[in-house]
Amino acid sequence: MTQTARISPTKENPNGATSSQVPLRWLFAALSFLSILPYWTLRYPVIGDYPNHLARWFLLHHLQDPRVQFDHFFAADWGPFPYVATDALGVWMQYVLPIDLVGRIILSLCVISIPAACYYFLRIVNPGHEYLALWAFLIAFNPNFIMGSLASELSVALCLVVVTLWVRFCDAPTVARAFFLTLIMSLLFLTHLTGFGVAGIVMGVYCLATRKPFMRLVSLALISVPGLAMFLLSRGHGGSQATLHYQGMTAWEKLRNLAFTLRFFTTPEAAGAILCLVAIAFIFWKSNAVFWNRPWLFVGAALLGAYLIAPEEYGLGGYLDVRIIPCLYLFLLAALQINRHRKWMIVAATVFVLLGILRIETLFISKQKELRNLSVALDVIPRDAKVLPVLDLASVKTLVGRGEFHHLEYGVIEKGLLVPSVFHIPGVQPLRLVGDGYCPNPFCIVMEPKTTDWRKIRQDYDYLWVEPFPEAITYITAIADPIFANEFVAVYRIRRDAATAIDASPVSLANGLNSN
Repeated sequence: MTQTARISPTKENPNGATSSQVPLRWLFAALSFLSILPYWTLRYPVIGDYPNHLARWFLLHHLQDPRVQFDHFFAADWGPFPYVATDALGVWMQYVLPIDLVGRIILSLCVISIPAACYYFLRIVNPGHEYLALWAFLIAFNPNFIMGSLASELSVALCLVVVTLWVRFCDAPTVARAFFLTLIMSLLFLTHLTGFGVAGIVMGVYCLATRKPFMRLVSLALISVPGLAMFLLSRGHGGSQATLHYQGMTAWEKLRNLAFTLRFFTTPEAAGAILCLVAIAFIFWKSNAVFWNRPWLFVGAALLGAYLIAPEEYGLGGYLDVRIIPCLYLFLLAALQINRHRKWMIVAATVFVLLGILRIETLFISKQKELRNLSVALDVIPRDAKVLPVLDLASVKTLVGRGEFHHLEYGVIEKGLLVPSVFHIPGVQPLRLVGDGYCPNPFCIVMEPKTTDWRKIRQDYDYLWVEPFPEAITYITAIADPIFANEFVAVYRIRRDAATAIDASPVSLANGLNSN
């Protein structure tokens, strides 16, 4: 085995560091600019949970603001648990910027931080092949991000940075580097648990692929102590429900999800992209253009194994296993040693990235009419009202491109609405409910009308925000009157003069109250 996993120019790889970096950096700059345009050129970024994150940052920053009544309904709950770093960033930035700019800047960071971190990573571990980081733009558009997992996206970039610093530490260990790496590793834990776990796997495998693995593993253990300690503490939060869910997973689903990073394309587009990638790989293999950096192949194999055995859900958090896939492909870029046809690789990557940007822009444009119509519905709700969303999430096949599900949360920012569906899971988000507000589930969204206590809803809320959900209409009309409706959403006002002898059971509501 070699002393480290880094590769220098050799006879087998004569072009290791000879390509000019200036044109490549200009290309990176141009693609970075184009990749963030969708988040700045349209009113509503179509990122699933984005309005919810935005509302939470606004809430936390304005909890003591006398112009709103947030402190009657919410309280801050800061602590050293995963995912809190992004919330802290969103709150802190509001001291100098309005919330809309804060949100767009964080979205932009999510997109461009991954290619930038990948470029830095490859510059250290695979010098001369930094151009492979162009593929990181495509990976940055992964569906987890489009669905709104901003913390997960930022943790991928930070994971690359941590591993790069670890490689440099292994080359030249110093106390200063160890201290700095410990700080960044702890920050990675506070950003997202998946990135922290992936970094640990990669760094551990890297130790085993180099000389003196025992001493390096000991160093890794010491560096990881603060993050591991915070993890053990975070599991004490009852709301995190730190349980693993494997039910319903199949080998075919695991295999199919290896193409997860392309799911923001339509199915025909994704199939075409996969065929093109397979053709490119075959041409390079057939022409003997590729050599392999074995230590990073071992890393890729370890991450593939981690993905295959990972559960689909961890507590209330979904898509756990597929969060590993972007990291798997990014670290595999370090295993590629290409000694010819590099220009064609750059061209192919650039074309794919441009098509990805076009797909995102097209998706965003296609949803603007619907989101504008949802905003019109917010106008009929008075300031400071308590509003509960009623959504038919069970019938949804994908959350990619479904920017409407949390649109109500824009009302938190614009009108000070008290909306309990703003994420407040203990041990996950630094926010908790303190006022009266019945929640039918941890997300405070009515999704199962038959098991919902509609009597409590009538007592605790002023309005219902109802997106198309026929199964719920009978229950809703028993306690509320419609005051606005279009093809996308209806707003109902709770009847305060509803019959006081209402039975608390949902069945009674459905059978008897519709006549009121």
